[in-house]
Amino acid sequence: MESHLVPIEDFQNRRAIRISLLIEILEGDIPADDESFNPPDIKFGRLARYVANNPTILPQQTPFETRSVNNKGVSYRESVSLWRSSTNGVPVLLYTADIDASTPLNEVVEIINFIFEREELAFAAYGKEGLSDAVRTKYCLVFLPQSLEVPDFDFQQRIIYRANLDASPEFINLIYPPELNRRENTGAALGPLVALLWGHQDYVENIALLSAIMAVGAESGLRRTHVRALALLKDVDSFLPKYRSLSADRHRLLRYLSEIVELENLLILSADAGVNLFTVIPSLRPADFHRALYGVLEIQSDRDRAARILSRVNSMVSARADQIRAMEESEKSSRNRRWVISVSAASTIAIPFSIIFGYFSLEGSQPDPDHFFINVLFYWKFYLTLLLGTIIIFALHGLFYHLDRRRLNSEYGGDPRSNLE
Repeated sequence: MESHLVPIEDFQNRRAIRISLLIEILEGDIPADDESFNPPDIKFGRLARYVANNPTILPQQTPFETRSVNNKGVSYRESVSLWRSSTNGVPVLLYTADIDASTPLNEVVEIINFIFEREELAFAAYGKEGLSDAVRTKYCLVFLPQSLEVPDFDFQQRIIYRANLDASPEFINLIYPPELNRRENTGAALGPLVALLWGHQDYVENIALLSAIMAVGAESGLRRTHVRALALLKDVDSFLPKYRSLSADRHRLLRYLSEIVELENLLILSADAGVNLFTVIPSLRPADFHRALYGVLEIQSDRDRAARILSRVNSMVSARADQIRAMEESEKSSRNRRWVISVSAASTIAIPFSIIFGYFSLEGSQPDPDHFFINVLFYWKFYLTLLLGTIIIFALHGLFYHLDRRRLNSEYGGDPRSNLE
């Protein structure tokens, strides 16, 4: 395929078809130092002050880098830069290529599809080789120059679906933000992977770029939250406290709670912090594009799904915490009962000795002075009575203990220890 890529032009007064691919950066892809990110260095026109005053919400960037490429004898330049979602900190790689506006539509579609599917090209442009096969969130923006005619529906659906197929309107669901389509010769159409804009000023397109970076960061954060929440759900579900490790289990619960708080924060920072662009940039077209983009990516639906999983995890952790507290109370009760038994046994054993020493004391008149008190054969009636009394005391204690355990088993459906040991 002949290359129709042309040298990168300034974001202002652009005359080419621009393809901007946004790719989530995973840990280990590209090291990104927080200090290397700065406020965006592109044109925002009359909205520049709003962008400059909201660094904690709007994305930050590293300087653009370009490199010369020779593709089948045609030289052009690629533009690449690192961005970071300021809300949840997800880094995003922006890869930009300009296509000659005279390129036939079918070849434009092929180029877009090629760039979208070969994300390793974007990382190679930044100097990163040997990319892993991990799944990354991606989104592509296609900007048409004002020199082109307003695209018809067939043109739009071919670009957005990245396929040279005839339009079937009954099976196509494109989103058209009203504010970006109400002016003559301007418009925007959004799909789940590609958005197409035409006829807008450069600052509107550039804020749409910021919006897409925020959306990719939000979707990436929600996906990470969803994956970690599912793993946590399975871990908590397989966790059963045991009497012999209550202290370790209590610390494990604290670790679960800490991770839940971390995931809830990531959920809010990803889905809620940047959901309404109008509060940051009070302009109708950028805000409408942002709202439509979050809608087509189903970010609210993803947020609700992740929130339901976290809510279930929270409920399970609370149930495990209640179970541990009940087991600790049971253990405390058992410990107290063991002390009572020990004291009762000591008291029971002390009773015969008290009787013996009382009976054979100097004040006693019954013992025979010619026989020592340890002469069991001579005093067998006395010792037999004493032994029978002791046995009766222990038997009554054992009977009452057995009746108490039987009552607990009937109330709680069995001894919980038998299932948890």
